[in-house]
Amino acid sequence: MNRVALSLLASAVAPADREAILGDLEEEAAKQPRGWLWWQALRSIVPALRMRWRRGELQEPILVPVLLVMVPFRALDLLWTYVLSGVPLRASAERPIEFLVASLVVLALGSYVSGRLAPAAGMVSFALTVLCLATDSGPVPVWYATLALAASLTANLPRRIA
Repeated sequence: MNRVALSLLASAVAPADREAILGDLEEEAAKQPRGWLWWQALRSIVPALRMRWRRGELQEPILVPVLLVMVPFRALDLLWTYVLSGVPLRASAERPIEFLVASLVVLALGSYVSGRLAPAAGMVSFALTVLCLATDSGPVPVWYATLALAASLTANLPRRIA
């Protein structure tokens, strides 16, 4: 169970500091009561991320997916909203299948390219996709949401498939 707490913290700590910080925590946890390690790991995540931001280690993994995933994905949504605004007495905001497929292709390509440019961008792409789906202007079919989340994970594909 402590491995999960250490893994969460390891994802937030800078690679250069990871071994020292996690080693110190494990050593100290052996002397402390149960639950102490979880408390220390959870309360250390935000300061660790803040330190990495100040060092300039997080800007690229966040900025690349925003520009390559969220902006085009949201632009397509705004385009569809604009198209719908020109149709008088439109009964619903449902998008045609072609539009949904085009959005998925843009999302998959943007996620894949952002993963190649900034290897740490995978989870950011996924989180931005969840944000875009949650704030979508119209109804989102379940199959589309599922495929969109899967497409956003293309940023995590290995660089070389053997």
